[in-house]
Amino acid sequence: MGGAYTSPATQRKQDTRAEAERIEALGPKVGELLPDYIEAKIAKSRTDAVAGVWSSSGVLYDRLADMHITKITRKTVAELIEYMQKDAPRWGRNDAVKGLAPNTVRLRIGAVSEFFKWAIVHEHTDKNPTVDVDRPKVVRGDPDPLSPREWEPILAEARGPHWPEWAKYMIQVQLGLGMDISDVCYIERADLGRDRAQVKLKRRKTQKKYTAELSGTIRAIFDRQVPHTDGYIFHDEDGENFASRRRCKYAASTIRKIIRAAGVKARGKSLRHSMATWRALAGQTPYKIKSAMGHTGLEMTSHYIEDLDDVGFVISDMDALWRVVEGDPDAIAATVLQANVTPNATCVSGA
Repeated sequence: MGGAYTSPATQRKQDTRAEAERIEALGPKVGELLPDYIEAKIAKSRTDAVAGVWSSSGVLYDRLADMHITKITRKTVAELIEYMQKDAPRWGRNDAVKGLAPNTVRLRIGAVSEFFKWAIVHEHTDKNPTVDVDRPKVVRGDPDPLSPREWEPILAEARGPHWPEWAKYMIQVQLGLGMDISDVCYIERADLGRDRAQVKLKRRKTQKKYTAELSGTIRAIFDRQVPHTDGYIFHDEDGENFASRRRCKYAASTIRKIIRAAGVKARGKSLRHSMATWRALAGQTPYKIKSAMGHTGLEMTSHYIEDLDDVGFVISDMDALWRVVEGDPDAIAATVLQANVTPNATCVSGA
């Protein structure tokens, strides 16, 4: 005997129900979840950067929005990376130019990873397909140290009317203390010594705490800052401090813009590297430079101060160095390398 008869109408209902169960098992589509995810991220960080990453050039949205979240695998992510590296169009470029920069690809995949972390927390899926996927490596050499002649236009630009008051002070402190801008943002008044001759600092990257001596220039900058109840040294024109990741990025972006406006090819990290090199030229020993810069070991310090004969300028001593930081034209002019004069490299072998 044949099976029980099923009418066409009943069969269609069964097929529809089975298809709905199959789709439900696949989970929602990425595009359906993105609005809630972006709203949650913006509410937390007060920025639309997340939305910008998903929408800029349309790469992520176009390729992932219509996919069910459970169907995105490591293979999918690997294929997405390959596409972005080789074939994705660059925003604002000629159509003939294809492929995104490695750092841009890493940023996009980071955005996908953050989305899946959020989806796991909200039980839309139980896996993050970006884990253990090889991402393009960004190879960056250490920035070359600035010469005092290059520092001069940067400081002049920072002191100009186009930039906020706090920027010209922060950029001098960044160079004078040889710090990353993210560390400058977190300096507190409580970190200043009782005699204001030293300051307690902390490298956020390595969590290393150290004490640095204050020059008269840096001490005067700290004294000029209006005290606030939050205890931090630097604030913007509205009285808001920079002690958050978002505000640090804003400060770093402003510093980069100042350097670019000055016509100098460098980045913010160059200021820290420059101070290590300048100290070496001024005759400080590697140990003293290590202590002043907060390096974790002398190996890192030697990396910054090798090949001093090739830098192309001289700094006679620490007094001259601080005058250069202040922007003293005579001190800057005195750093120009004359014929038959070699930089002071005795510190490289000093103890």
